[in-house]
Amino acid sequence: MVLKTKFLFNLLLRYIKPDVVCDIGSMDGSDALRFKKILPKTQLVLFEANPYNFSCINENSAIKDTGALIFNEIVWNKNCVRNFHLVKPSEIKGVDEHLQGTS
Repeated sequence: MVLKTKFLFNLLLRYIKPDVVCDIGSMDGSDALRFKKILPKTQLVLFEANPYNFSCINENSAIKDTGALIFNEIVWNKNCVRNFHLVKPSEIKGVDEHLQGTS
């Protein structure tokens, strides 16, 4: 039997019941919405360094309604400046969808 990572993480959240959940590299915020559904009283903190993804998250009313704290920041293990490659999403539906959210 193969267990999926999301399923196991959902079980872990239900078991631990943290006061705060950090979604690091939030991409589109969909995981954060899932976390909030599992633990409605948990404070969400989202980090998304890609400005294109951050903009989409910041404009998502479902995410705003959770009261999540949303940061356009990269998370790293040192206090330093980091560079990374950005992929700008295509504005044409169906083009480059496989690259959506990549950095």
